[in-house]
Amino acid sequence: MKYISITIVVLFVMMWSYGCDSVSDSKPVNTTPPVLTEPADNDSTVSQIPVFKWTGSADKLEISMSPDFTDIIHTANVTGNEYVYTGAPLTPGPFYYWHAGVTAGTTVYWAEQYFKFRTQ
Repeated sequence: MKYISITIVVLFVMMWSYGCDSVSDSKPVNTTPPVLTEPADNDSTVSQIPVFKWTGSADKLEISMSPDFTDIIHTANVTGNEYVYTGAPLTPGPFYYWHAGVTAGTTVYWAEQYFKFRTQ
């Protein structure tokens, strides 16, 4: 009986320490960031109401006027593999920067690179 109790404790500790999303759930936490696909990097023919696409999982998307994302003009909670921009039409001319990420706990794992684009 002592060995059964120890085994149960060891299994519990192993499940908890291998990235489960809760003590009662054995589903691993996804920390793999999405891969951006559209609008492609340096695309200058993007609609003023762009559609953003990526592969993998994402739940956050940001559009910024600066590549360091200190001037964010739009944020969105997203699902699936695409998002249709819902803000005011983007002004033609300046570069816009975008990235998407997946959240695990309180950390957002952003795509490994951002893409920049211009609208027409």
